[in-house]
Formats: sequence, C-alpha cells, structure tokens
Amino acid sequence: MENGIVNLQIFLGGGIGMGMLQDRINELDSAIVNVVGDLVNTMGFYNTDRLMSYLEEGKKNWSSTGRYPFEELEFHNIKTNATIILQQDGIDIARYKYIKVKIGNLVYENQQNKSGKASSIYEIRKEVYSSTWNLRFTDTSLVFETWEYMQKYILSKYKYDIGEELLDEKLILDIETGDSQIEDEISEVESGRGISGRWLILDIETGGFQVEDEIYEVAVLAIENGKVVDSLHLGEIEDENEIHEGMGAGYACISENEYYIAKFQSFVRKYPYPFIAHNASFDRKFLVHFGWLSEEANFYDSVRAIKRACPYLFGYSLDYLVNYFGIERGNAHTAIDDVHVLFKVLEAAQPNNWLPLYKASPKAFKSSAKSFLERGLELKGESEAFKGKHLVFTGASQFPRVLMQEIAVACGATVGNSVNKKTDYLICGEKVGANKINKAIELDVPMYEDSWFIDIVFQDLAIEESEHKPMELSSNSEQAQYSPKQAPYKLLGEFEGKKVNIACLKLRVQSIVSELLEKMGATVVASPSAKKVDYMIYTDNGEYKLLEQSEELGIIAIPASKFNRMVLEGETVWVH
Repeated sequence: MENGIVNLQIFLGGGIGMGMLQDRINELDSAIVNVVGDLVNTMGFYNTDRLMSYLEEGKKNWSSTGRYPFEELEFHNIKTNATIILQQDGIDIARYKYIKVKIGNLVYENQQNKSGKASSIYEIRKEVYSSTWNLRFTDTSLVFETWEYMQKYILSKYKYDIGEELLDEKLILDIETGDSQIEDEISEVESGRGISGRWLILDIETGGFQVEDEIYEVAVLAIENGKVVDSLHLGEIEDENEIHEGMGAGYACISENEYYIAKFQSFVRKYPYPFIAHNASFDRKFLVHFGWLSEEANFYDSVRAIKRACPYLFGYSLDYLVNYFGIERGNAHTAIDDVHVLFKVLEAAQPNNWLPLYKASPKAFKSSAKSFLERGLELKGESEAFKGKHLVFTGASQFPRVLMQEIAVACGATVGNSVNKKTDYLICGEKVGANKINKAIELDVPMYEDSWFIDIVFQDLAIEESEHKPMELSSNSEQAQYSPKQAPYKLLGEFEGKKVNIACLKLRVQSIVSELLEKMGATVVASPSAKKVDYMIYTDNGEYKLLEQSEELGIIAIPASKFNRMVLEGETVWVH
C-alpha cells in the first residue's frame, strides 16, 4: 500500500482488460459470486432487496446465472448500490457495496494544454462493509484506506481540496440523489456517536486463551440506531448449577457444532453489520479458526474506541468499565450478559472514533503468538513498562514484527527501524542483522533477546524486575501513554494530611495514584502490612486480606474505579 492506496484499476477500452468474469461482475446490479475450485458461479439479482430475500427466505428470484473459469477479481468498480457477496464453496467470505457520495468536475493545472488547465469528471464512493473510499475517473479507479488518504492524494496531485466541499455535499445528498438512505449508510459505516448506526455486538466464552481451548458460548446483539433490535445466544447447557461461575462453565463445547455455526451465520447474513467486541482480536481468532466467520469479517475493538473517548481511565477491562460507570450486571463472564453489559458501557462512554481491527495472519493463530496478542491487547493503554523508551527490533521471531512493534507502543514505547543515539534497547530474534548489532555495540545500546520483551509484556513487569540479562554479542555475530503530568486530574482536599495505602493496586496504577495523592498532600504507603492508615485504594474486584479487615480497622476502602471517577469529577486542578 502506497500513500494509503489500497488498490488501483486502470480501464482498457470498453472493459477493464481483466477477463469476461470481471466484466460481468462490474455490470451486475447485485450478485452472489461463489468460487468452487477452478470455477466461479455467479447468481445475479435486480437489486439488493431481492438478493437478501433469496438468502433469508429462499425465494427463487435471481435474474441470471453463469459459470466462468477462475480469475483474480477486483470489486471496486462494481455498480453503485450493487451488493456483491463473495463466497468460497458456498460460505460467505466478503461483501462489497459502494454508495455514491459525490460526482463532480475536477479542474487542475496542465501545462500541455494551451489554457494551462485540464478537467476530469470524478466520482467519490464509500464502501459500506469496510473503511475504504473509492475515487473513480473515466479511465482509472483507486481505492484508499481512509478518507484522509484520498483527500491528501487529490490535494497533492491536483492541488484541489475536497474536504469542506464533501461536508456540504453530505448535508444535501438526499436532495441530489433522491435517496436519503445513502446518507444514513455513510454515517453508519463511518464513526458515529456512541453506537449509532448498525452494529453487531459480540462476545464468546472459551476454555482459555488458545484456540485449542475451544468455544463454549456465543452471544450477539444486533444494533440499529442505538437500539437492540435482535439477539442470538448459542450454548448447550451441561450443568445449570455451574453457569454462574462464568467463563463457559456449565456449557458444552460448540466449536465445531454445525447446527450452532449455521444459526450464527444465518443471523450474520440477516444483519450484515460490522462486529464490535471487547478485545476484539480474541473473539475474532476463535471464530475465524473454527470457521464461524471468514478472515474478511470486519471487527472494531471497543477497548480502543473507549480509550479514545475516555483517555484518563486507570483501566479498560469490561469489569473495570462496569464499575466506573456504575452499571448493574447479572452473571459476569457469561456471553449473553457480557454483550448486554458492553452495550450499556458503550452508551455511557459514547465513543465517537472507531478504528477497524488489524487482521492478524491466520498463521499466528497456530502458535503461541495467540496468547501474546491477547496479552498485548490487555495491556494496550494500561501498561507503561516501556514508557519513554525507544526500541528497535531485529531478526526473526516467533511473533510477527508488526505485532511486536504495536505492543511496544501499547506499553508506552516509540519504535524505530534503525539503531541510533536515541535507541534505548535493541530487541533481537534469530538471524539478527549484523549492521544493527554492530551499531548497537558502537553506541553501547543494550541488546536483549525477544524473550526479555515477551517476559515483561506477559508479566507486566518493570524493566528492572526482569531476570533476563543483556545479550553479550561481538561484532561478528507512535504516541506514549498518558501520565498524571498530562491528564486533567483534580485535587481532592479530603486526602490532605491523610495516610493512604496503595499496595493493593497494580504497579502501573500505583505510579499514577501515588503521584496524584502526593500532590494532594497525602502520605502514601505501598505495603500490605501497613494497617495504620486512613484510606486504602485497591484494584476492583480483588480479594485482599487488608480489604477484609478494613472495616474492623476503621480504614476507608476505595476501589480504583471510584477513585478514578473522583479525581476526574472533583475540583479542577491541573497536575504539573
């Protein structure tokens, strides 16, 4: 991908120069395209409604059928408003639909013309089932990963800014097109306030973090314009008395149960909306691995969205958010309860910036990278293990390089591609690059095996706590997380002159809370045995001996979520 361009198609003559099948797909009003071995079967429909009634009700209302030799296909020159469902052996793997946003005449400088100007008719379209945008001219079609990339491309190539013009177009779109639904679809696909638009909120319960631990329960809510319009709960009860324990207890394994898979896929066809899940990569890897969903399913992570909307929370686990927003819940960690609770959390948090989930390679599902990815997602926005450090990675690792880099950033680091004076650590896998090693030796940059990095990430250790030692090798062989100094936490007078025990907090949260309390004039201790204190602040839902004794000892016990809310809603004092 270059400059945000996902794909490029150049038309040749009357078609696109790619084959009879491609030409046919581009002229269909809506269709199912089913790849079966070396053949591709097409079933055309007059419109999307007829296609959906065929899928949902079995109506034999197709308008055409065809069979073609297999060829590589592109789907960004399909008709506007046409829905194309791509299948493999009858299983949905992707959907495509472009809606028109604007058609205009682009006037730009061209010294080859006598007037010094040239013009081109262009069309801008939005893809409904992904974040991509399509820019089409008479002979060229380009697909961009985001609106911003497309805007920058047009500005750079044609010195023409379509930004403000598009905003105006959205306001009058229904007048120009006679179809107000188009504007609705754009707002639903793009970021919306909270959970406006159309979504599927998903949760699964498994026997552990690895796909080998199987799926035991699946629940989905269909959301339309901020309301639950339908729900699906899949699970086979073995012992009703164990269900209250959560985490799949009391349910039988349904990972490869064809009946439940078919029900799930039928529900998804009925509501072909993007998925929202908390730590979405975890849910996605199980569902893709066992064939419930295709690799192309669109997922959005509520952790990332809520972190952007509420950047000053101490934690973003579902349990923490439930406590922070004061939401009542039933059986914690049952799938059906968790999807309803997540819906309430999203209503309270009102996220307005949704980013599509990075789709990890399926190969990663078959290695220990699964648990590493899961751990990295748990720490995202919550760990400062590498805060302020600049890391460089080299050599082959059991984990994808891009994943290592993303998790390093999630833990507060910045990441570079070359070793220089700003480099704090060089993380080495196998078959390391000699140039990076030599430069690290020259600049006296500490070098560690990637197991050191993994150890810190998995155990949420401080760098100095790791037992790994720097490597001894000869020459032959984006955005830091916030801190109290940046956040608008408030000063609370009730803690002035008081003694507060923070031993029952995670290390990362301890550092934030300690600095805040010291600014409030409190004396901070971090010892589980220190009982002569006025307050204790502890990790939500934790079981601590000091917490059990707090009432007897006259200690005011405050969960981290409550203290978090107190310092965000108290009298405004900026902490410097």
